[in-house]
Formats: sequence, C-alpha cells, structure tokens
Amino acid sequence: MSQRRYPGLWLNLVHGLRAFFWTLLLSAVATSTTGMANAGLRFAAAPSKGTLTATFRDGAPSDRFVIQNNGSCPIAGATLTIDLKGSRGRLIFDTTAGGPGSLVYQPLRIVEGQAALASGPTVADGAESLTLNVGVLGGGDRIVFTIDVDDRESSVPTIVDGAEIAGAVIKLSGIATARATFTDQGEAVLAALPCALS
Repeated sequence: MSQRRYPGLWLNLVHGLRAFFWTLLLSAVATSTTGMANAGLRFAAAPSKGTLTATFRDGAPSDRFVIQNNGSCPIAGATLTIDLKGSRGRLIFDTTAGGPGSLVYQPLRIVEGQAALASGPTVADGAESLTLNVGVLGGGDRIVFTIDVDDRESSVPTIVDGAEIAGAVIKLSGIATARATFTDQGEAVLAALPCALS
C-alpha cells in the first residue's frame, strides 16, 4: 500500500499506534504506583514491637533490679513476674528481720518509675517471686527497685552475683505472653512485645 496514495490512512495509523503505546505506558506506571502504595500501607500497618531488658546488680545494703523499655513505643497493661525458683543460688527475697534470710534485710523500694506502675508491688519475706503490674512504661523509660536478695547455696549468702541469679526468669503476661532467663551477667531480655496504641 503506498503512503502517497493513501496519506490520510497512514496518518490515522500513526496516531492510533501512538495512542496505543501511550495507554500501555500510563497503565504500567499506574500499576507500579499502586503496588508501591499497597506495600507502603502494609508496612505502616505492621505492628511495632518493643523490648524490655531486666538487669540485676548486687549491692550493699540492698540489691537492684532495673527494667528498661528499650523500644520507642510504650508497653501498657502488662504484668511482670520475677521468679527466682530456677536460679543457680536458690535465691530468695529477704524483706524483714527474723525470716529465712541472712543478716541484713531490705524491703522492696521503688526508686524510679513509680508512675509507670498501676499498683504498688508487695513481696513476702522469703518469697521466691515478685510481681509488678505495669500501667504504661514509655519508650526509653525504666522501673528501678531495690530489695535484698539472699543466696541459699553459697557460704556468703548475702552476696549474690550474676552467676547466682542465672536460671531465674522474668515472665510477662497481659498484653502478650513471654519469658526470658537471666544470664550469668544478670540480664534477661523480653523481645518482640506488642506496643500500646498512642
């Protein structure tokens, strides 16, 4: 078919092909943009996760526990239990005189993070566990408390190091269920915890 003989037909064909390719191009761009947007929505909708680190340090006259929220989002409505039953030193909390503890005793005292607790914790003398009811513990915030911890295996029961608390656990319930074991360095980490909605 000659272009000179049918100039109008050739012109229409060129315009038709141009419109067809533009339609294909715009469709591909729209599909790609939609896919990226959907991926972004899925990412944004994915729940944030928090991490709590519990640290034990021996001291005089009292020992110290630090529970730190290492995430950027708050942890709320959680119950934390420190359970010494499996500890290497068969540890107990020594909170009053005349009980199963040795020599010096110290009651539980919250020294930082009282506002993060839904209620004041209590622990019986000679107990092997204590519970903290967390209201809201913000990102980067911590709860610090002191108490006397005694060893029932060592010849010096008033001195407890990280190795003797190894095997004790910290358990979380309420917003999720999780547990972590204290290491020889006196640390336990609860990871991938659901964050409270802000």
